[in-house]
Amino acid sequence: MPKDMRILVRERLVAGDSDEAILAYLVARYGDYILLKPPVQTNTAFLWAAPALIFAFAAAIAGFYLARMRRADNDAADER
Repeated sequence: MPKDMRILVRERLVAGDSDEAILAYLVARYGDYILLKPPVQTNTAFLWAAPALIFAFAAAIAGFYLARMRRADNDAADER
């Protein structure tokens, strides 16, 4: 897809389109997902929320793992 976009941009530039016109064309064809900073809308909400969700998921897994390890250490100390 990136190679296709380069070809499209080159064709549009040769045709004399402005940068804004080319960007509008690409967004109309591929959607807001191709932008480095997509607008905050309902259809792009997951893109904006994904980093926070991934971090929260990783923190929860790390918390459960650390709690389990601490519990195992305490159980091992109690058996001595």
